Amino acid sequence: MAVSIDTVSNRQTDTRRHGVPGPRSGSRAYWRILVMFMLNAQMRDTMLLAARILLSTLFLIMGWGKLTDFSGAVAYMAQTHVPFPALAAAVATVTELGLGLAVLAGVLTVPIALVLAAYTLVTGLIGHPFWSMSGMMRYDNMIHFYKNISIIGGLLALAAAGPGRFALRPAN
Repeated sequence: MAVSIDTVSNRQTDTRRHGVPGPRSGSRAYWRILVMFMLNAQMRDTMLLAARILLSTLFLIMGWGKLTDFSGAVAYMAQTHVPFPALAAAVATVTELGLGLAVLAGVLTVPIALVLAAYTLVTGLIGHPFWSMSGMMRYDNMIHFYKNISIIGGLLALAAAGPGRFALRPAN
């Protein structure tokens, strides 16, 4: 048995499992981590609601911007060489507003989060091609591209976890 001294509590710790203190170690850090991963259902559902609100905010704000300045959205689509810029702007507006509202409400969360993850990847590839730029433009677009990648991670986590209890559901 491998034993070491926990410098926080001056107790012996059992490090048989890859050097990680076990439950018999008395380590305060171990118990903090354990509590963090054992969230009760209320806290989990509240955090899922917060995640849905925060993720949907981006899509709602950007969709509203496209709706209120549609000519600007079409001009941006044309600038990025998207075929049929007016159609692309309309699809983007409907996607961002419609699916953003659905995520916010918790309606069909899993499939919609997956669709938005794919949409976010495509918009990142089209809208932020940092690999074809140089200087400050490259740096700026690289930041935006990787923010899109991070948003995809949040959407995939939401798809895996589901909407939580605080979501609109059809009556049974």
